[in-house]
Amino acid sequence: MRSFRQRPASVGLFVLALLCVAVTPARASTTAQQDPAPYTLHVYTNLVQIPTLILDPGRSYVPKLDRRRVIVNVDSGVPFQPVRVRRESDDPITLAILVDTSGAEDGMFAFFPEAMARIARLSLQPDDRVMFYALDCSLVQVAKASPPDPELMKQAVQRAIENEQTHGAAARPGNCEKSLHIDNALIQLAHDLQHEPGRRVILAITEGIDRSNESAPDKTIDAATSSGVAIFGLSNTPYSPFETLCEQTGGLVRHVNAASLNTQLSRFVQTVRDRYIVEFQRPPQGIRRGKHNIAISVLGLPTFVRPGGTSVTIADPCAPADKRAMRHDHATPRPCVGTPPPGPALPPSADPSQPGS
Repeated sequence: MRSFRQRPASVGLFVLALLCVAVTPARASTTAQQDPAPYTLHVYTNLVQIPTLILDPGRSYVPKLDRRRVIVNVDSGVPFQPVRVRRESDDPITLAILVDTSGAEDGMFAFFPEAMARIARLSLQPDDRVMFYALDCSLVQVAKASPPDPELMKQAVQRAIENEQTHGAAARPGNCEKSLHIDNALIQLAHDLQHEPGRRVILAITEGIDRSNESAPDKTIDAATSSGVAIFGLSNTPYSPFETLCEQTGGLVRHVNAASLNTQLSRFVQTVRDRYIVEFQRPPQGIRRGKHNIAISVLGLPTFVRPGGTSVTIADPCAPADKRAMRHDHATPRPCVGTPPPGPALPPSADPSQPGS
């Protein structure tokens, strides 16, 4: 198995999180006062949004985070503060749920249908969308994206568990001559999600072990980040490389068993809602198409920071505007007359130990 990228390391009272970002030509317009449709990433001529996990050392929500504590850095340039930091809250989510039916998690399967109905009733919102997939020898989509109806979600996860098509000719879990492995399945889900509205999230219920000799976690991470997808996992046998993969896309893996299934599913949704949306103006003109590193750090707090799996499109003010974006946002793109600074620069004398007011 190929090695994963190193986890971001903390430096003093900073926790630095790197996100590999794909930059493509602009298809954007200036910010409208009202955005009639939700996006994982809103990109205008001068504005970028990144959903970011900012948790305490116990992996719990950090409340009331002061914007002035948050520092953004693009490609190791001059650090600056975002123009806005807010809790994601009830922003619409498009959620793809992957149920690995190869056998490792089957001790919980009897509890899944009712548990899914429960989060539809108590945790998800009417504007959210949910789709279901089953994985073993092959990947099967058992329910297309639809609002979170409790009965439909219950039926969908039951179909995922019982779908014999996933097990191949043997019709038994785990008996595959040639499996579609978890990395490839996650890449397919990321591609399926890339054109969906809302903040795009995968929840993989799996042990996370890819037994393929061709396992390519870096390709999975790239597919997720370039599609604007954060990958979360629930597993009764957490596997360290899978945890790293999820974290590199802005997600998290939590341990689960039959007794804790309801609690951990609710906690998963709450963790997504508790992400912070870090909003900043586009970097100075001159950044080129390709992959770039965005670093998000927090001053003065011991925190676990992971930017969300999202592809940041850096708008080129000189590029032709996308008519579809203009029609959607009801706005006219900014003239090609230069680029504003990305946000307030971090003062050289900033003291990380001083709390924001």
